[in-house]
Amino acid sequence: MNDTSQNKPSAAADEAAINQELLLNHEYDGIREYDNPMPKWWVWIFWGSFYFALGYFVHYHLTGNGESVAQAYDAEETAAREKEAMAVMGSEVTEESLARLMTDEKMMTDAAKLFGQRCGPCHGQKGEGLIGPNLTDEVWIHGQPQLMNIHEVVSEGLQTKGMPPWKRQLSPIELGKVTAFVGSIVGTNVPGKAPEGNPITARPGQVAVAPSGSPATAASATATTAAPSSTTPSPTTAATATAPTAPANAAPAATAH
Repeated sequence: MNDTSQNKPSAAADEAAINQELLLNHEYDGIREYDNPMPKWWVWIFWGSFYFALGYFVHYHLTGNGESVAQAYDAEETAAREKEAMAVMGSEVTEESLARLMTDEKMMTDAAKLFGQRCGPCHGQKGEGLIGPNLTDEVWIHGQPQLMNIHEVVSEGLQTKGMPPWKRQLSPIELGKVTAFVGSIVGTNVPGKAPEGNPITARPGQVAVAPSGSPATAASATATTAAPSSTTPSPTTAATATAPTAPANAAPAATAH
């Protein structure tokens, strides 16, 4: 009993001494600060989170190497539109399949980015022309801007002009999207390089207008003037129109010249 009673004051004194050592010299409104450090596991989690955040910031925001959630979402949407474009184009590239691509706004948004990356250095980001010609005017160097013609030029290239054959670097879907994008900007007339070449007769996706005097124009005129009319034909119309077929027992009709 005596030993226990003697040990109690000693233990209390030791604890008081330890507590006194833990008290810091900081005092606020009569309250002294007590040195009670955080558990080691908490400290390690804190510093681990700090360094992780620091590395995350450098990787994603300073170097640009990382892919953000928004970028990952955009990439997934682009991949989905790639599959949709494959379905639209089918197994064979045609004027009609390229025209369907040209009318899809989201696909043309993707195509505009691809055009800017691949074609922008020569034709400008909007097709206004730099080293290469302006693709937005209505004057073209190589034939007419029908979609299949554009596809052939993009795919095979023009060695005489220094344009590489892009079929070696782009997938078939990418070729189709770039072709459709070029077709979509014809006639937008973005200010840039001066026109070069010959005037076009139709924009991509439209029926070409035959020059005056061509067989197509003559056939159209004949079909128009040969239609029945309740009015008396003028001398000009009578000269070009085909007379109605006369009955079998009637005399041959005279043709005006």
